[in-house]
Amino acid sequence: MVNDDGKVTKGPLFLMQKVAAGTSPETGDWYYMAVTPGGTPMTMDVVAACSECHQGNFGQRDGLGYPVEEARAKP
Repeated sequence: MVNDDGKVTKGPLFLMQKVAAGTSPETGDWYYMAVTPGGTPMTMDVVAACSECHQGNFGQRDGLGYPVEEARAKP
């Protein structure tokens, strides 16, 4: 992550795993997960927090794509 001073800091790690067709149809057959910088799994509603955005914005590309410009880290 980049903080308000422009310095890179540790942040959560978000992961996606493609699973066999029909395993998770509500998420486009993706598993979503997140861990803290210390490696602890984060608890969240991945359908609302991850899948709705991925399928809604990138469904035509199997849920893969870049976040909107405003959400991207600046180099």
